[in-house]
Amino acid sequence: ANRAVYVPNCVDIDQLQVTEREAPHRPLRILFARRFELKRGPYLMLDAARILAERGFLFKLFMSSSEGHDGSDIIQNEAKERGIEKHVTTLVNDMDSIFAEYQRADIAVVPTIWSEGTSYSAVEAITAGLPVVTTTVGGLPNLVVPGFNGFVCSPNPEEIADAIMQYQSDSLWQN
Repeated sequence: ANRAVYVPNCVDIDQLQVTEREAPHRPLRILFARRFELKRGPYLMLDAARILAERGFLFKLFMSSSEGHDGSDIIQNEAKERGIEKHVTTLVNDMDSIFAEYQRADIAVVPTIWSEGTSYSAVEAITAGLPVVTTTVGGLPNLVVPGFNGFVCSPNPEEIADAIMQYQSDSLWQN
């Protein structure tokens, strides 16, 4: 233990300010700010988005990956295959420009499938005042208090879609 060095998950709060929201935008602005790696859940997010679209839920999904990890063309093709391309916008952000995306979003989704400790994406979203829909993987359930700052679900698209749909209620935003 004496040789271990603690490296905290942190957010630069001078750059990322809390945005107070009384009600969400219509359509709801959903942010997926993760590398487009399988374990990070981009396809799980797209499958949940397809379910939302099939249910007639009004949303816009912004999928942002970091520079050097871009796979926007693949994500756009996957969105088209699912028939949800009009709902999905892909972005490439660096560690500073992502903060503006948190300010524009209503909720963040961190749909990890495997191999996650605590997620910078979840920490940043919570710091920005966004509710987070996440999965039961790794340290994520330790960050999100269900019904307070988000929802925790199994890593399956139906549960993620159900959790996202709860944010259509204005009363949830006023608690």
